[in-house]
Amino acid sequence: QAQALVAGAGDVSILLGQGSYFCRRRSEQAVVRAGAKKNALDRSVVAYLFSCALQSPLGITSDIASAAWGRFGFNSVKNWRRMMRSDHRDCLGERCPLRQLSPFFRARQEANTAQVVITNHDLALKWPVSRPAHVVIDEAHDLEDSATRALSRSAKREAFAMALLDGDTSAHPKASARVAEIQQHN
Repeated sequence: QAQALVAGAGDVSILLGQGSYFCRRRSEQAVVRAGAKKNALDRSVVAYLFSCALQSPLGITSDIASAAWGRFGFNSVKNWRRMMRSDHRDCLGERCPLRQLSPFFRARQEANTAQVVITNHDLALKWPVSRPAHVVIDEAHDLEDSATRALSRSAKREAFAMALLDGDTSAHPKASARVAEIQQHN
């Protein structure tokens, strides 16, 4: 659906979360791992996913994996898909020698110049690129909860009390006693 929506529209871009895209480096590592296995099914799944990822214009894992599920079964595909998708925890970012081949970074570049960006509620609130003229928010029904999480901050009671008192409890004996009580419980 996403590919049909943006086909031929140079000023429209889709930007999903990083984990929604295949990572070329992680995919190549999965090919090596699968090649070392004796299980022919694992080798076939990885070869299929890798081949489809290379041919996919967007590199979105769900588009590719859904076709693989019908061919190989859900359980066979899900673990390999997880290993092959981009992950912020081990992404090399600017240092990655395969960055130019990354569907995620390519999508971010396209989103930087697009007039219209289609994205999910989380990315709309934590925008990683320059703001487009128009944003279409997928999963907008979750926008309120995401906004609350993104814009909320938590603090320990002691820090909150000190902030209210501007750090000076001497003029407020009851507050000073309460801060001391809170400090004892922590």
